[in-house]
Amino acid sequence: MEIEPSVWRISGAPEGLRRLVNFDSCVLEDLVRCDSSILNPDWLLIGHQVQTHDSNYIDLLAIDANGSLIIVEFARDKAFCDVLVQAIDHSSWVTQLSDKDVSDIYFQFAEECQLGHEGLEAALAAKFHLSFSGIRIHDNVQVVIVTSSLEPAGARIINYLNAYGKMAIQVLSLKAFEDDCRQYISRAWLVGPEKDQEKLEGGTNEKLWNGEYYVCFSADRPWNLARELGFISGGESLWHSKTLSRLSKGDRIWVNIPNEGYVGVGIVQGEYVRAERFIFGHIKEQASIDQMSTAARYLYLDSAADEDKAEYIAPVRWIHTVSKSRAFKENGLFQNRNTVCKPTTSKWDHTVARLKQAWGMLLT
Repeated sequence: MEIEPSVWRISGAPEGLRRLVNFDSCVLEDLVRCDSSILNPDWLLIGHQVQTHDSNYIDLLAIDANGSLIIVEFARDKAFCDVLVQAIDHSSWVTQLSDKDVSDIYFQFAEECQLGHEGLEAALAAKFHLSFSGIRIHDNVQVVIVTSSLEPAGARIINYLNAYGKMAIQVLSLKAFEDDCRQYISRAWLVGPEKDQEKLEGGTNEKLWNGEYYVCFSADRPWNLARELGFISGGESLWHSKTLSRLSKGDRIWVNIPNEGYVGVGIVQGEYVRAERFIFGHIKEQASIDQMSTAARYLYLDSAADEDKAEYIAPVRWIHTVSKSRAFKENGLFQNRNTVCKPTTSKWDHTVARLKQAWGMLLT
């Protein structure tokens, strides 16, 4: 299907901008290489023109906060199905890479682009504000194909692969416009990332979901304060905060701190809101978090932050919590870096059963 976005200048009478039909896709690739937020602000670019096993090249390689690798291919003048086959072939190569291979790819990219981080783990920590020690890279692979249009046959193939395969395939249209001496890019997802991301977060079999949510509580956030006041939170980027919208009043959540272990289970008490606007019924008085004496320990309050970078809170009534020093951790438990996800794997049932056993709980 053809996407034909239009852009108007609205200073004075509305005036449509001229579409640059023959805008060089190599220029688009360079622009994305300079600023990967054109694709997604929550991806870290780690490779450019990465050579594969058959002396072919991946246009761009990125990674998200779960360690999933994203292959970006620019269609240029190739037939869409040819690009799709090439992308799938590249995915088969990427899945064979070791963590060291991925680190070496980033090291070469960082040298070429004169980036300041010492290595991939430092770059990931700086981008996502998470510790990546002991986290396996590329358990899942995503594909993004940048093209101007998507034919019906291509759409059918992608929908089939997304429905029945583990790999997530997205299609992005980038188009250029001109206004006097200025040029602009518009972005439109022909097959967007949201549904695919849900699939990658917790599995593909919806029947396996037990109706309860997994929560990742960042290790550098104040868990003791969350226990005391009854909340979970996420912020600093949409990647950290947007999944809080999945929770509704009455949902049961199980909270894990990366590299520490599981620390609590509770029931959501309401919708999520910006942290500095949320009113707690704390002890004998109601107050916002920045009015409390304990708020000094909370690092992410910023009333000037835009909506995408703000901190958000969802209220929780805790059923059972433990301190970080007593967190429950063992091999085989479900883990994910999204603030909230809906796991649909057998590992999730195992995790909940082990937590109930470890904490001596009888929950229905």
